[in-house]
Amino acid sequence: MESRGSSRGNCRRASQRAYALDRRCPSNWRNPGELKASFSAASFVGDLIVLNACGNHYRIVALVHYRKQIVYVKKIGTHKEYDKWNL
Repeated sequence: MESRGSSRGNCRRASQRAYALDRRCPSNWRNPGELKASFSAASFVGDLIVLNACGNHYRIVALVHYRKQIVYVKKIGTHKEYDKWNL
């Protein structure tokens, strides 16, 4: 069992958050405004959505295809890694 503070445990929680993102999408979001109602802290960078996970220690970057009701998780990483990504 992993300690609560381990990076592997934190990454697992971030992955679970991404899974929760995917599970909340079908038949719920038809546009970015509806997504924002589900995730008030969501940010939009171009066509991508950026979510905080694990107390803002991780970022999840995804693309949502509203018409097809599909969420493509592009990246999951620490906040520090996110700062270096070229989105």
